[in-house]
Amino acid sequence: MRVLLRNTKTGQYLQHSDKWTQNRSEAAIFENTRQALSLVLKERLCDMEILLGSEDIPYDVHLPINLPQI
Repeated sequence: MRVLLRNTKTGQYLQHSDKWTQNRSEAAIFENTRQALSLVLKERLCDMEILLGSEDIPYDVHLPINLPQI
């Protein structure tokens, strides 16, 4: 299972730190959803979704993350 972070407004995937890419194959792969969510909360990343993909399943699962406005 591939766990990726994607910006829903730009369509870009997190590559590393504050670098983003349009190329899904260059995206950072997280160990699990908890790790990906932890980064979103720590960095206060807006307009994000966790993307779950697998070679066994022909579609992705999109989990939107809605952070409260401060």
